Amino acid sequence: MLRLAKVLFSIALLLGMLAGATLAHAGTPGKQLAATRPSLEAVAEEASYREPNFGKTGQYRILRPSAAASRDSLGVLAYFHGSGGGPTYAQQFQKLAEIATRFNLVPLAVQAPSHAETWAESADGPPKGHAYYAQALLDQAVFAKSPALTRRRSVFVGVSAGSTFLSGDFLPAYGQHYGGGAVLLCGGGRPLHSATAGGAAVGLRFLFMIQRGDFLYAQTLDAVNFWEALKVPAELRVMDGSGHCAFDTHAAMLQGIRSVLSEK
Repeated sequence: MLRLAKVLFSIALLLGMLAGATLAHAGTPGKQLAATRPSLEAVAEEASYREPNFGKTGQYRILRPSAAASRDSLGVLAYFHGSGGGPTYAQQFQKLAEIATRFNLVPLAVQAPSHAETWAESADGPPKGHAYYAQALLDQAVFAKSPALTRRRSVFVGVSAGSTFLSGDFLPAYGQHYGGGAVLLCGGGRPLHSATAGGAAVGLRFLFMIQRGDFLYAQTLDAVNFWEALKVPAELRVMDGSGHCAFDTHAAMLQGIRSVLSEK
């Protein structure tokens, strides 16, 4: 049944793309994608989210499953790009969606709030609160609105500073709420502020992928050591080369998701 659901969900996405499905902006309902059965209908949606306590705002893009989809039947592929709050945060969404449906995951791309230049915390400034914002968005705008989604099968993908944010800020603080894994491409880091990491992310597997000559290589090694010290599975795959993210990140993402979910 899981394999059948995965195939049908993939067919729904591809038919929707061929039909020219449009995005919904600022929370406006989008055009429904064609589907083989009503329970697997999905809506591609781009919307704004405002965190109510501190007022931070940002965009997110998701292929929203139908309300008729079975409860806890789909996982989430949450993507954080190092460009942060810029307009390019979801420029790879179509490719992200193609990869996500192979694993019965719903694609989600999140923009850093309030036009921040990057997701990650900085060593020389006050906490940005981006981890709190991301958790609030996931709670209120993603899981609360889509009962079909389960936290037990979540994959977090970071690129560059997005990886640094996930490994050093978000997952030390909130990883204990999720099962699945994290694929961290060309970046990583340990917490810079007093993030509590006791018991954090015990249900996740980490995979770091980076080139040996990348300028973030040293701090990525530091991140691996941080998670290994917490007895969290953390694998490092080092590639030849000296560029920053100068490899096929889509192929790496596909390989990484397969690894952290232990799927062939």
